This record gives sequence, structure tokens and C-alpha cells, in this order.
Amino acid sequence: MSDLRTTDGKSIEIQSFGIYNRNAGPDFLNGKIKIGDTIWAGHIEMHLRSSDWRRHKHGADARYNNVILHVVFLEDERIKLQDGTLLPCLTLDNRIDPALVKRYEGLINNRTWIPCQAHIDTVSKIVKTSTIQRMMAERMEEKALVLKQELDELEGDLSMLIYRQLAWGLGLSVNGDAMRQLVTSLPYKIIQRHRDDLFQVEALLFGQAGMLEEPGEDEYRVSLRREYKILSRKFSLRPMPSTQWKYLRLRPAAFPTIRIAQLAQILHRVSRLDDVLLSGSKVGILKALDVKAEGYWKYQYTWGTPSTPRAKSLGRAKRDIILINVVAPLLWLIGIRKDQRAMKDKALSILEGIGSEKNSIIARWRQLGYEAENAAESQGLLQLKKTKCDQQRCLECPIGHQILSRG
Repeated sequence: MSDLRTTDGKSIEIQSFGIYNRNAGPDFLNGKIKIGDTIWAGHIEMHLRSSDWRRHKHGADARYNNVILHVVFLEDERIKLQDGTLLPCLTLDNRIDPALVKRYEGLINNRTWIPCQAHIDTVSKIVKTSTIQRMMAERMEEKALVLKQELDELEGDLSMLIYRQLAWGLGLSVNGDAMRQLVTSLPYKIIQRHRDDLFQVEALLFGQAGMLEEPGEDEYRVSLRREYKILSRKFSLRPMPSTQWKYLRLRPAAFPTIRIAQLAQILHRVSRLDDVLLSGSKVGILKALDVKAEGYWKYQYTWGTPSTPRAKSLGRAKRDIILINVVAPLLWLIGIRKDQRAMKDKALSILEGIGSEKNSIIARWRQLGYEAENAAESQGLLQLKKTKCDQQRCLECPIGHQILSRG
């Protein structure tokens, strides 16, 4: 756009829009603008109406103190920064079709489950498909970024990161945080030193989980307690509170006792977690996850309470959850770190080989005609709802673009 001017008549030259901000705060960060004869460096904020600044309480938010330009469709109120400075404003009401703005307002003021719900059946299949694919990739990128930050904190120790994520995935959704707390307090290198002895691995895990501190004198538990005392002194370990573990409304097969026993089996059988992951082989990964809580746990779900003998296998549904939430994001992370497109492709292949997730959000999308055929598509739909629909970011969504352009 040319011949830009503030509402008080000063010329505007946008030298740099800056960086688009996907998080909280101004819309564009670190822009560079010449207003009149002065060059300004700072942020740019955009609204339909200038009064949205007040309605969104930006004046009380220090992140907006360095905004240098307010871009709006209509200036219905003069805005001042916290220090009393009048905020330069650029209006676009004479550059944008008012009918388009009206349609956009109709979307963002809609109170249906998604803003475009009344029009979504008019969207072409190719736009739906490409949007879902894009959202899936965005979701993997977001998860990989979180993992990268944790990997940096671990000084690049990929095995420790996989160990943490695997335990978290086994505990989802009720005991995920407790499982992560358990393995965070028990370094993987300690497990590695004792992995050839399943009993010692179980002693370390159950002891560190605080489950051996509770009363109970059956032979297995007494033996574990004795072994853990030796190992905890050797490695200066302190158990976590057993009150962290939740059993209420869980199926017995998902009790934390069973998940910890299954984790012990995996750690005992797999010599190096990073080797299994780096292979990118779905067959190899599934083989590593094909475990049963055996021995004592074949006859128990909880301590000291016998049950009908049953091999407590890690079921298909649970393995799929781990593949979706642990394996695929880790492979995507490796693809980013090593600039290996092949690793991202393997992550995508794994997701495409798993059936669609089943939850209330995916069910609502199905009602609107968006049937996810696999986990890659359900991940994309979850991301679309979370980052675009719920945030009313229709202008950043290809589906929203098509609906607005058609009128």
C-alpha cells in the first residue's frame, strides 16, 4: 500500500513489519517504521476498531508499551499509551471493502462451536485437506519446540528425554505428571547400570515412586524394599510422595502399579532407548513396547490384593497413544535438529498408520462433516480447533479465507 498516513496526517513508511507474534502480546514484534521524519523501532498492533485496545485491556499490559503503530479498520477512539503518549494510528476503512469487514465481524462474533460453522460445508475438499495437513505439521512443530527446550536443559541427553517422555506417555492422562516426576528423580544412567536385573529395575522404580514406604509385608514387597534401601543409599535417592499416584476412576489395567511394572519391563529389555527411536522403525518401536507386567503383577493389580491371573499387556490403544504423543513428536524433533526430512516423514507415516483419535473434539468435527481417517488428520483437527477456531484467528486460516472471499 502506498501513500499511508496516520489519522493526524503524518506520512508513514513501513520499513519492516517485524516478526509475526503467535503468542500473547502485540501482533508484530520489532518492526521499523518512519513516521514523518522520525524512524521508530517497536511493535505493531492490529484491531478492527481502535477501541478494541481498551476492551482488550492493552493499556494495563506492559508488553504493549513499545507499540509504535496501531493499524485499525476504523478509529472510533484516540488511544494513548501508559505514559500518556498518543499512539499513531493507521486506518484502512478506505482501502478494504466494508462488506468483507462485515463478513469477518460476523465470523468472530459468532458464538457457535467454531466461528465458521454455518458456512463450513461450502469449503472445497482441497482446502480442507491442505488446512488439516498444515495444522498437523504445526502441531508437531510446537511439540518439538517444547521437547527441544527440555533437551537443551538436559545438555543434549536424548536417552534421558526419551525416558522421561516414555514414562509420561505410559501415565497419560491421569498419572502422566507423576510418572514424569518419578523418572526425573531417577536418572536414566542409574537404570542403565542395573537394567540386566529386572528385580533391581523394579526396586528402583517402585521405591522411587514412594510405593515401598507404605505398610505391606508380602514377600515381594519386602524384598523390593530391602533392595531399594541398598540402592537408594548407593545413589543418594529420595522417594517421591506416594500420594501423587491416582487410582480413582481408572481401569485396573491402567493403575500406576501396572504402568510402572510395564515401564520396568521396557527398560529391562531395551539396551538403548535412543537407538530404538533413531531407527525410526515402527516395527522396532512396537516390539520395544510389546511388554507384559509379569511375575508378581500377573496375580495383582495393587499391592497385597490378589486377582485372577492375567498377563497385563500394554494394549494396542495405549501403544497408539505413546506413538502419537511420544514417538512422533520425538522423531519430528530429531528431524528438526539434524535437518533430516526423512525423520519427519517417518513421524508422519506412523501417525497415518494409526486410526483417528476418539475424543469429544474429533466427534464434533465429525458432526460437521470432517471425518479424520487417521491420527495425522485428528492431530490436525485438534490443532485447528485450538489455535485458529478457539482464538478466532479466521484470517490466518485457509478455511476462513475461502469463506470470506466467497461472501
